[in-house]
Amino acid sequence: TVSWTSGNLTLVEVATSDRQPLPKKRRLLSYPIQGERSDSLECANGVCYETSFQLEKVRPDVFWTFQQELSADSISQGLFHRFATRGRLAVGAISWVNVETRTKSLLLQAFHTFPEEFAIVKSQSIFQLP
Repeated sequence: TVSWTSGNLTLVEVATSDRQPLPKKRRLLSYPIQGERSDSLECANGVCYETSFQLEKVRPDVFWTFQQELSADSISQGLFHRFATRGRLAVGAISWVNVETRTKSLLLQAFHTFPEEFAIVKSQSIFQLP
C-alpha cells in the first residue's frame, strides 16, 4: 500500500489478492494483476498519477536467475525483503521496492516474486505535481 498526499488530495495505491475485500467508494482504478496493464489519470489541481504493472510467469530457470540477480542487485538501493520459505521450496519469495523523488514527482518501482508459481510481478507508479 502506498499513500501520497498533496494539499487536500490523497491517493492510495493497493495491490492485493482478489480475495481481499476493498472499499468501492471513491475508487478511481481497479484491475486484476494479470498480464500487462498501464493507466494514468489526472486528478484535482493537475496532479497526475501513472501506473503500470505486469504479471509474468516464466520457466523455472529464468525465475531462479531473476531471483538471484534481484537479491544481488538490491543490496545497494531500495527496500528488500526475503520471505520465509513455505512448502517444498528451499527459497522464499522476494519483494523489492525502490523510491525515487524529484522536486515535483515520486517514482515507485517494485518487484515481487512468487516461487510456487514461478511468477514475477513488476510494477511502477508515478505521482506528479503540475
